[in-house]
Amino acid sequence: MKTINKSALVVICLTISLVMVTSKKSSACSCMPSTVENAWFLSAFQFSGTPWWQITIENNKYYYVRVDKVFKGCLKNGQIVVAVTPKNSVACELSLKTGVKYLITGDEFGKYYGKQYIGATVCGYNVRWSDLNQDELDYLNTRPVQCGDQFYCAHGTPPVNCFVDPC
Repeated sequence: MKTINKSALVVICLTISLVMVTSKKSSACSCMPSTVENAWFLSAFQFSGTPWWQITIENNKYYYVRVDKVFKGCLKNGQIVVAVTPKNSVACELSLKTGVKYLITGDEFGKYYGKQYIGATVCGYNVRWSDLNQDELDYLNTRPVQCGDQFYCAHGTPPVNCFVDPC
């Protein structure tokens, strides 16, 4: 009879332990792997740019980035934008090196003091420019870019009258 009680006690303890371990909320960064195409459709901004200064304030990192070429969003070549990312890898922190050119994808984070702020994390397609393959570069250079009433092709030519692929 004592062995049954000990066995039952072990089962109850294991069950309680399992419930306690599995009921905690996960706080790790998790996102689906992205592609250049998927990121273009799901983001507000996509551009190539080079971070030249970074500062950390409280829970965020702020990267000052010079835009090289716009593929999506109301930005201009040469414009300085601020890419904002959490400073914690658990919150999907994006780590960029100053002086290195990247493809940066992000969402509207607001305008402050005349600067466009863009929310960017590892969940977007944010990669070193030199790591893009030829198919990705071809895709980017044939993107239609729209800003208000203006509509142009990323490769610099005006769009043609074609619904499927105007660039």
